[in-house]
Formats: sequence, C-alpha cells, structure tokens
Amino acid sequence: MARITGWVHEAAFVGLADLESCEVYAAGPPAMIAALQREYAARGASSCRLYFDSFDYAADTLERQRMSAVTKS
Repeated sequence: MARITGWVHEAAFVGLADLESCEVYAAGPPAMIAALQREYAARGASSCRLYFDSFDYAADTLERQRMSAVTKS
C-alpha cells in the first residue's frame, strides 16, 4: 500500500470522481477546514452535504490570535 501524506480530506478523496453522492463530515483546525471547503467547491459538490466543526476556539488557537493581535499593535 502506498503511503499517502497531506490533509486527511486529500487522502479520503483519492479515487473519488463524484463527491455529489457523498456526505462529508470533518473536524479540525481552521486551515484544514478551509482547504476542505475549497476542494469540495472545486469539485462541484453541494455545500449542503458538507458538515464540519472548525476548531476556531481551541485554546491554542485563541492564544495564537492574542499573540497575533499583540504583534500587530
């Protein structure tokens, strides 16, 4: 079996030509969810079959947001 690297959705989409018949459930960091949304749309799939939980409010994410705000001011 070949080793697959990258985002989870990239590996899951390998060999799937038609996402329109799939419901996709995902949870993860904001960058991964944004990438998944872009890929889903690029494949012409309906966003009403895409369900996700972005970890925007995880403790480490909030800390990074605070640090970013401090460095910008």
